[in-house]
Amino acid sequence: MEEGKVINIKVNIADRNFGLTIKEDEEEIVRKAATSINERIVELKKKYQAQDPRDYLAMALLLNTVDGLKNQFKTEAYQESVKMLSDLDNKLVNFFKES
Repeated sequence: MEEGKVINIKVNIADRNFGLTIKEDEEEIVRKAATSINERIVELKKKYQAQDPRDYLAMALLLNTVDGLKNQFKTEAYQESVKMLSDLDNKLVNFFKES
């Protein structure tokens, strides 16, 4: 696969088709994102009555963004923990070298 190759795809979100131009190596994640949004809309339709279909789309977007931010915060906390453990390891190594 040629790196950076651009392709045109169509995805369906909330019963609307969208044409997108993306990098070929991003196709799978874009399609999974569209599927995730549509699944979230189905869940919301089962729980709530909305007058405007855009309400479901807005709520799906909000909930998926919250999930993404939670994962980002977890990753940042994990990276900070790894850094702290590495610093502690270095201090212990230096302590035992001096002993």
